[in-house]
Amino acid sequence: SLMGRHAELSQPGPNVANLTFLSHVKKEAASTARLLKLMFKRLIRKDDCIPKIFLDSDDLVQLPKLLQQVISCETLTVILTRSIFSRPWIMCELCTAFRHKVPILCIGIEGEDIGIDPSQPIEPQMTGWLTQECMNIVCMNGFDRATVLSAIKRTLNAPRLPFKPDGPQTVQWAQVVDITKKMPGVELAVTDPMTTFCSFEASLTHWGVYIAYHRGVDTATAHVVKLMLQGVLPEWSPVFLDADNLCSIHTMADTVRTSDNLVLLLSQDTLQRPYVVMEMVAAYKAGIHMVPVPVTKDFDISKYVSEDFYYGLSEEFDDGAKALFRDHKISWSDIAKSFRKLFHVIAEYFLPYSSEVVMTASIHELCRRLHMASAPTRRVSCGREDFVRKFRTMPA
Repeated sequence: SLMGRHAELSQPGPNVANLTFLSHVKKEAASTARLLKLMFKRLIRKDDCIPKIFLDSDDLVQLPKLLQQVISCETLTVILTRSIFSRPWIMCELCTAFRHKVPILCIGIEGEDIGIDPSQPIEPQMTGWLTQECMNIVCMNGFDRATVLSAIKRTLNAPRLPFKPDGPQTVQWAQVVDITKKMPGVELAVTDPMTTFCSFEASLTHWGVYIAYHRGVDTATAHVVKLMLQGVLPEWSPVFLDADNLCSIHTMADTVRTSDNLVLLLSQDTLQRPYVVMEMVAAYKAGIHMVPVPVTKDFDISKYVSEDFYYGLSEEFDDGAKALFRDHKISWSDIAKSFRKLFHVIAEYFLPYSSEVVMTASIHELCRRLHMASAPTRRVSCGREDFVRKFRTMPA
């Protein structure tokens, strides 16, 4: 089985070079970097081992050692987002790769325009990007402006490999396969990842977990949560994510009603999204267990346990949302009751820029809050040792 094969794989030794280093802007691409690392670990093998993928959230202890990690990598994978060339430490990473001839893989995020044309002179396009503060840090690490511009041009001229963090997992797996083809000496752990990881979901009629989230804002985080839950939940408790499955407003409520749990990923405006509220109301009416999962540190839970919020509930939504609620015969009473039910459960934070160890612990705590079918064959073991073992030996 895939589980058994993964369990038998050895971990690379401490002196083995990193296969790649994920260079990214935390604020813009923390979830995307985490998603790529999780997918790489499932998909690729090198010398019959799970390859080492450097992600600073997991591996960085001291900033001075950061650039040594770049030197020791076989490739530098750069996730191109809007402000990447304004970040001093990323400039240092690019300059280090340039100086030591570390090959670069550029991940182009669909829908992101960094606004720089590599066919034109780079220097005039850097106005507003390479600030004096940025260059001071870069110069302190031994790189001058000419080296920075050369490193940026080298990066922009590297082949651009597309990745869609908010796309369906079938597309994501296909894109990750293309990315891994550019990595030296790796092989796929499975012959057809799209079939192995995705195809079985099309015929499912019951779900262990339905993930609700702010589409377009937290989609990559939702994919990370799904992947990590799949690593620990039993096969008979699949995870539904609308980005991966055909779902319309007409079938959404039915899908919620056929789930054991509704997990809500909460960022600043999630609960003002009308479709999220409709998912909550469907869960409330069907008696589906709901679990709040804030995915930003500053999400204000206290707002939703205050009676002042419920007195002015209708003012939280715009006219379009109110019309949608009327069309679907959703009352303000049902909305209020669904909010109260959601926050009757203790929230479990899941922060996308945390380390994998912290994320694993968060998934463990989330599983403890889930309601699974009562039959012994449908229970989830939540003992710490069993959980960690299952997560570390998740299917390839």
